[in-house]
Amino acid sequence: MNDTIGPQTEGQKLIGRKIQNCFGTRQTVVLPKTAWEFLDWLDEYGENVRTWVKSVDEKRPENRTFDEYLLERVWVLWCERYRSGEHCPPNSPPENYDEYLKLREEKGFDATETEYAEPTLN
Repeated sequence: MNDTIGPQTEGQKLIGRKIQNCFGTRQTVVLPKTAWEFLDWLDEYGENVRTWVKSVDEKRPENRTFDEYLLERVWVLWCERYRSGEHCPPNSPPENYDEYLKLREEKGFDATETEYAEPTLN
């Protein structure tokens, strides 16, 4: 079922992958292509994505599906990395980043952005 209004962009294309949940069971998770690309980028960058995904599932509220909660946490992680000036993939900022900053402000958190600067060798 497609709940989008209007044409879907390539980055919104839904893709299913089998990944391990917190119980060690391989489960099909469906996320937009851009979310998978971000997770792949994190993995290539050296982050332990498998462990992070399992920890997200461990913290998942009972009323949320693995898919929807993982997508939310991917978006928040990407937004937070971008906001704090950490290294991010080339297609940054993530979609709806302005909404993330508004949510931070509404909750009383700092929404100041820090620009990423490539490390230099002295």
